[in-house]
Amino acid sequence: MFADYFTRCFPNLLMHTYEAMECWSDDPELSPYYSDEVRARVKAIREQMENEEKENNSTSKDSTCAQDATAPNQAKPTLTTPKKKQEVKMPPASSSKPKNQKKQSQTKP
Repeated sequence: MFADYFTRCFPNLLMHTYEAMECWSDDPELSPYYSDEVRARVKAIREQMENEEKENNSTSKDSTCAQDATAPNQAKPTLTTPKKKQEVKMPPASSSKPKNQKKQSQTKP
């Protein structure tokens, strides 16, 4: 009954999930559910992406070196963790004045 509900309401969800998980098809837990063809295709895509990344890194290193040479004093961005806010305990609000202030106001002429 539960499966019927999801297949009626979300007819493409199962196939979308299966295809989205293909990148993990070589994982030992998921490999039984994917064919050798799928794993080979994913491997080829992964290798292509790695090659493109290597090419991009080699060209970006050259431009980075040129930028460093032209702007040596420029600060490089760093990641910092936000500081934890300190909790401040406030006294409870009251409508009347504190006793000390009443005594002081009474003693003054």
